[in-house]
Formats: sequence, C-alpha cells, structure tokens
Amino acid sequence: MKIVILGNGKVGSKIYELCREFGIPIKSIVSPNNPHSKQKKISDVAIDEKDTIIDFSSAQNVVENIEYSVEHRANYVMGTTGWGQHEEAIKSLVKDKIGFVYTPNYLPVVHNFWRNVENFATSCGNGTHVSIFERRLHTKTSASHTAQHICEIIKSNPTIEFSKENHFFSTLSGYKAIDIDIYFLSEAWNHSMHFEALDAEKNNLMYATMALKTAKWLQKKKGFFILDKNQIDDISKISLS
Repeated sequence: MKIVILGNGKVGSKIYELCREFGIPIKSIVSPNNPHSKQKKISDVAIDEKDTIIDFSSAQNVVENIEYSVEHRANYVMGTTGWGQHEEAIKSLVKDKIGFVYTPNYLPVVHNFWRNVENFATSCGNGTHVSIFERRLHTKTSASHTAQHICEIIKSNPTIEFSKENHFFSTLSGYKAIDIDIYFLSEAWNHSMHFEALDAEKNNLMYATMALKTAKWLQKKKGFFILDKNQIDDISKISLS
C-alpha cells in the first residue's frame, strides 16, 4: 500500500510525518494551495489499485477526486467534511469498485461521547427538551460535523423535543477544536453533558494516526463505509509498525 496525501494542512503534514516514522510508502502529496507542491490535483498523480488516498483537503472538488480514484481503483479515506450534498452521487460512484470510508470524526473518544449521548437520550421520557451549544474554533467557517452528528443522534429519538433550527447554536469563537455542551431539560430534572478538545496539536496527530490505521483497515475492502463505534474500536487496535 502506498499513500497519496490529498491536502498538506495540519493533519496532512502529520500524516506525512507518521509515514516517514513508520516506513509507510508515500506516492505523492497533492496540495492545491501549496505553491511548493508539484501536484495541484489528484489527476496529476498516476494512481492504481495498490494506492490509498487520504483526503484532508477541502470539499471543493470531492466528486471529481473520487471519480478519478474509482477510475484507477484506488481506495479512499475521507477526512474532509462539507460534501454531504454529494453523498448519494458518491455512493453510486463507489459501489463495489473501491473501498471508501468516512466518519464525521475519527477520534475514538468522540465516538465514545456520541454513544454516551445516544444512550442517555434513549432513556429520556416524553417531553424532554434538548439544546446544544457549540463554541467553534474561531478560524473555521461553520458548525462542526462533530456537533452536527450530535443533532442527528438527538433527532432520532421521538420522545425528545428538539429542532435544529431553534435548539442548536454554534458560534465561531475561541481556540478549542471542539467545545460542546448538551442540555437535557425536563419538568422533573435537568442534565448536561460536555466535551472539549484541549490540545489541537495532539488531536491533529490522533486524526492522522487514525486515518493511516483506517487506510490499513480498508485494504481488500470494497464499498461505501460510514464508520461506527465498533469499527473505530477495531481500527484503533491496528498497529502502524
């Protein structure tokens, strides 16, 4: 397996460092916005079925990138968010031709938090009101997909009063990659849940580590995968050595 790193930002650069550390072959680093990168788009790279693309770039050319990977039978680990409107088109492209994997967040601890939220929400009685408040890293442009996924978990419980338009608030403020509060309110009790990521550097390293482990997990698999907690737990046990 050779890795094609798509995007040379904070996570992409960590993937490069880990590949060098563990002797994982790198075929290319593709960076549309880096003036020092020779490859500006994925089609500049001669890829094949032995390669895996790890994408932490942007959603701007996501369909075009996946079309190229499918054409050349290269697996795809998606770390980029913001492409949800293309999900059905991507599923149709991928089918059983390549392995394509995605999760809104690759951190195992976040999957544990999502599971805890789901378990507690399931125990709530009729008429429980929920509000979600996120303080998003000030350099970002929109609500995080980590928080968006919490909204989907809450909305799946019919006993809970929750409207994304009225009860979900995300503000671009602060320096933490993740800072989310969830409030469950009933006539008899109140309960809150909180999660925050304190060290962006360590989080980026964990993202990169999990992306490479996911690339190993995806070998010889075909189809469209959205990772659940059990799969994340299995992936986290994979060694990069």
